[in-house]
Amino acid sequence: MKMVTGKPKASRFVRRAMRATAEQTETGTLGSRGRRPFTEALVKILNRKVPNDPRGRTVIDLIAEALVRKAIEGDVRAIKEITDRVEGRVPLPRQGEHDERPAITIISHIPRPSRNVPPVPVPISAAAS
Repeated sequence: MKMVTGKPKASRFVRRAMRATAEQTETGTLGSRGRRPFTEALVKILNRKVPNDPRGRTVIDLIAEALVRKAIEGDVRAIKEITDRVEGRVPLPRQGEHDERPAITIISHIPRPSRNVPPVPVPISAAAS
């Protein structure tokens, strides 16, 4: 068995995310390093400043504001999108070991004792332990 010592190496996906975060904090915009061409083009457009906007907003700012407006108006899909982004998506149910169904017991009926049978007295010493 090979022993691994020291700090584990981050996967390429983690390193890419760390690089993008570092670029974003340095430049104030989302980086495009190592991205696919379509994603790179979208990010470039979304980070553009809107011409003649007195508040200096970007395209992505306007999209976010439009999404919030729709949610305020009661659009359930917009509300779900916002909560998924802010609070995180609700995880899918975990599968059991070896793709078995998870062990869940659902009790649909709890039988009650008959009224004709008196309850069994429990001795005090047995109840305390």
